[in-house]
Amino acid sequence: MPFESPITKGAIMATQKNTRPKPNHQDEVTDLIEMREVVHRWIKQFPEGYWSNLDILERIDEEGAEIGRELSHLYGAKKKKATEAQGSVTEEIGDLLFTLCCLANKLGLQLGYTNPEGLLSRKFNRPTGFITETTVIHQLAEDYQSEYYPNQQHAPLLAHARIVRAKGWIADSIIGIEEKPRLTAKNKGRRLENRLAEVLFELAKLANGEKITFTEAFKATMNKCYGRDNYRFKRHDDPQESTSKPTNKKPRKGHITTKLTDNKGPFFVK
Repeated sequence: MPFESPITKGAIMATQKNTRPKPNHQDEVTDLIEMREVVHRWIKQFPEGYWSNLDILERIDEEGAEIGRELSHLYGAKKKKATEAQGSVTEEIGDLLFTLCCLANKLGLQLGYTNPEGLLSRKFNRPTGFITETTVIHQLAEDYQSEYYPNQQHAPLLAHARIVRAKGWIADSIIGIEEKPRLTAKNKGRRLENRLAEVLFELAKLANGEKITFTEAFKATMNKCYGRDNYRFKRHDDPQESTSKPTNKKPRKGHITTKLTDNKGPFFVK
């Protein structure tokens, strides 16, 4: 059974039916579904589309490490050299958020905060299921921090260590998908959704401590994408020939791929 893609069935179809304009990268986007639409629209410019699962996993690891680098320079023992370029924790959080959107879009997974046991939902009177509104996710993270760690001050390096731990869980799921692709349709996908939610929640805790919102972080990253990064890769409207070699190879059974020309989004090859 194919993954049911929220980026297409939930977001794109709703956009076509409603009169509201499609979210733009310069808008103050506050919902993860709209963020995924913005990411998908940017990715569609490039014939290669989304990268492989392992490439995206490497990007998640890289962006998480860059967050740690900036936090280390700000709060750790190793300070930045005078010759090093000034970084931004806001942009690095936005870069990781962008990469999580890419992985969720490619695999057709839900992206949002969820608590499988429902403990937080009952305790703080929040709805169950996946929560995609970023302001609610920020509030949940603040509620959690005040309930369980009321006397603990903001510890940026500890917050990043929790993100590193949660990234390892994503890697575990991706390894399972690559090694046994036939098992990805339901069990691996659902478990990966929960692990994406864990990274998202830990990222929200860090952002709260740094007084950063997902909205401003995502906007900073998308402005960079449409500015500096917009012509780093071969685009559909580029008159030059693509450097990538076309292939007629049929995807193997169980392989997840993505069509970018018909707006049908991710699908699972039967």
